[in-house]
Amino acid sequence: MPDTPKEKILIVDDSSEDLRIALEFLKEDYAVTAATSGEMAVKMATADEPPTVILMDVNMPQMSGYEACEQIKKHNDDISIIFVSGNESTEEILQGYSAGGMDYVVKPFSPAVLSHKIQHALKIHNERTHLHEAKDKANEIAMTALCSSGELSVVLNFLRESVAIDNLQSLAHGLIDATKEYGLESSIQIRCHQNDINLSDSGEVSPVELELLNRIKETYERFFQFGKRLFINYKDITLLIKNMPTDDTREGRLKDYLMTLIECASLKKERLESIKRNTENVSKELIELVKDTELTLQFFRTANKEQKEKSVEIMDNMKREFEGVMSELHLTENQENKILNIYNQAIDDFLSVFEDSLKTDAQLKRILVKLAQLKNK
Repeated sequence: MPDTPKEKILIVDDSSEDLRIALEFLKEDYAVTAATSGEMAVKMATADEPPTVILMDVNMPQMSGYEACEQIKKHNDDISIIFVSGNESTEEILQGYSAGGMDYVVKPFSPAVLSHKIQHALKIHNERTHLHEAKDKANEIAMTALCSSGELSVVLNFLRESVAIDNLQSLAHGLIDATKEYGLESSIQIRCHQNDINLSDSGEVSPVELELLNRIKETYERFFQFGKRLFINYKDITLLIKNMPTDDTREGRLKDYLMTLIECASLKKERLESIKRNTENVSKELIELVKDTELTLQFFRTANKEQKEKSVEIMDNMKREFEGVMSELHLTENQENKILNIYNQAIDDFLSVFEDSLKTDAQLKRILVKLAQLKNK
């Protein structure tokens, strides 16, 4: 069985020492090539057998890493480019993201961090490859639906479908689907009390998108636009549009519709969280009620048991005393029979009451078993 071909990695750096270190670390697991300039990187990336991942140095003479990335992306958007820089400011990350980078690593980097980022880039690349055909088909359907039903119907459809949504994950998917109907590519972050929900139209949110979503939310600006990338903030939701049209009349209308979608999603989020809190409170109260009821019924069962034992003891004592008195009275046979009839009737009445108490005890036992089962659910 032939070996699986190694993934192709291109390292771009004008520093021979940095190139040597990266080559030594990666050559065992990948098919590694190197370029010492942005121009050489563009030429190698646009050849017949391009690399899958490029490690792109930012600062290079003549053509910077950003410029090289833009040239490569124009020719082949499927190549994943990871920028390597000594600067991790928001402006630096935004510039790399705008140029087409999918991640960044800060110099000096550790081998473990670099390996993790390359593996993650390859994973996203494979997912994107599998989703490419389905995405093209989905875009075709979305554009057809948009032309026939109009832009406003997207909002109305979202409102109608959101009625049946019962969890925040489905709400995020609903928003992503709504943006697809506009022909837009998007990622979304819904911030929750426990774990934030991060979702992209291509599946997993890329590391650089996640970093920017986390940073942009702190600006508290309603709209934050960088080229075709548009961030929309509203309460605990941030939406990233990756291909916002900037040169046609749809831009203003789309912003209004997207803002309306997020406002509706925010209201739905608050409703879902309120229902969850109320359900949790009701569950706690129900558990406490079950405990109190169980204690009360246990008390009644114990009291009922003690009462039965005491009644039996009283009847036994009465029987012994009755027998003693009868022998001392020297009654006639007729008198003894009358008294015995009264005594036997009292015994029958007692046994009837005793049997009822046994039924009550059995019923209490069944109720206690059911309460214990309910409490343990």
